[in-house]
Amino acid sequence: MGANVDKNVLLDKQNEKLEKDYKKMNEVYSTDNRNNHFKMFRLEYVNTTAYYLFYIYYIVAAGVVYYLYTNKYFSNTMKIFLLILVAAYPFVITSIEYIIAYIFYFAYILIFGIPYRE
Repeated sequence: MGANVDKNVLLDKQNEKLEKDYKKMNEVYSTDNRNNHFKMFRLEYVNTTAYYLFYIYYIVAAGVVYYLYTNKYFSNTMKIFLLILVAAYPFVITSIEYIIAYIFYFAYILIFGIPYRE
């Protein structure tokens, strides 16, 4: 009977150690599903917003093109220049936004003394 009790105590200790190791492994290697859910929700929101802004831009651009076509105050060279400007806007503004965001990020890490990561 004493050997049976010793086996149960030994098994209980092994089970406790396995549970601790299992919890530790989950903390280190497991993903936080709730955090992933919110990140995916934000990503979907950003993608949906970009989708709508894309179409709003092209509706406004079509309006500008129509206005330039019907307007008699601008010369043909000025109309062509403005059309090129409207067509190039999405590409140019993305670069400008990136530069501005980079400057703000650099200023933020400079002010708060955070190590710089490229």
